[in-house]
Amino acid sequence: MKMVVEWAEKILANVFCFFFVVQILSPMVTGKTIYIDFLLAVFNPFFLLWISKYRISMDYIVIILLLGFIGVLGHPMTSMKIVFTLIEVMYLFYIYDRRLWYIHYYIQISILVAAIQIYGLLFDPNISLLLSPENLSHMVWGAYATPTNSNFYALVEDGIPHVSGLSREAGFMASLLLAGIYIEYLFSKEGYWSTSKLAKVFYIIGYVISFTKMSFLIAPVYIIHRLRGVINMMPLCFVFAFWIVGMMIYWSFNQNFLLDTGNITFLHRFGAYVSLWNLDTKELIFGVDNLTKIDSYVAHTIGGDYDFFAGFGGWLITNGLLSGMIYLLILYRLHITGCGLLLLFLLTVNVQPDTNQNFVVLAYFILFKFYRRDRLLLQKKQ
Repeated sequence: MKMVVEWAEKILANVFCFFFVVQILSPMVTGKTIYIDFLLAVFNPFFLLWISKYRISMDYIVIILLLGFIGVLGHPMTSMKIVFTLIEVMYLFYIYDRRLWYIHYYIQISILVAAIQIYGLLFDPNISLLLSPENLSHMVWGAYATPTNSNFYALVEDGIPHVSGLSREAGFMASLLLAGIYIEYLFSKEGYWSTSKLAKVFYIIGYVISFTKMSFLIAPVYIIHRLRGVINMMPLCFVFAFWIVGMMIYWSFNQNFLLDTGNITFLHRFGAYVSLWNLDTKELIFGVDNLTKIDSYVAHTIGGDYDFFAGFGGWLITNGLLSGMIYLLILYRLHITGCGLLLLFLLTVNVQPDTNQNFVVLAYFILFKFYRRDRLLLQKKQ
């Protein structure tokens, strides 16, 4: 009986890890993606039993109240998305603690699919079309398929095309690989496991064939980690303000680069920091729900393609400075370090940091596991 229970727990963990990596197989209903990995987490009896052994501290009660306040300010979906993300992060702690971390295996399967996509692009486009995220999603869910983007194009003209594997698009796969490679590094450093040579080969191949602008972030992520001793000496609010103000000043002096027609992805990820200057008092405090409402040339330029900016700057414009202060207070109550905050901003620059994408959840796991002043996130009941 004990063996049956152990195998059942392993199977459930594997199924979660599969859908966690392959989010293109989650359906969209009434305009909202229903993440199967989240449902598998909250209805897993082994996870519920595991988490019941830990006590709820006052910090978590305060955090729930603060998230409720963000909802009261007019952003209930933001509060819900953060709660959903935190629940999945807890699930990652569960599979980490139970030695059921199989996410890296499914990332490697995604890399293998990406390699086949590259082969198809070079020799038989029908193969790439068959294995494109759009086709795979529609094969399973039809009209309920989640939106994807089979952007199999080159990063530079006449360069090697980049592919998406089992992610929604190449940029999402690059973001997942960035988080996955970084977790492999951190796990190896702490002795959780030793990354095999075969896994390293897979990651190198995946990094090359999915190479996007996001892939460049691997260097600053490593540098910030190495400088964590210095960065963590600074108050969290200082690091927060330094990032926001620094980005606003830097990109204000580089607007021509952002507005270049070939840099639309940069505009999407960093244009928010320029547009912050153009918000009136009410918009700055409470946020703006659509870019077309902002009196900014930068916002109007991208407003035809996107409803909102990406990155934390985009989140700040959407939810407002008051919600941003509450978000900072939540991270403070969770004892997040300044280094962790910078890494979170970098690892989620491709989307807003409340997006329920796998690489965002991994970013928060990295944050809570390795970049807290009090490394013990959960405390067992006495």
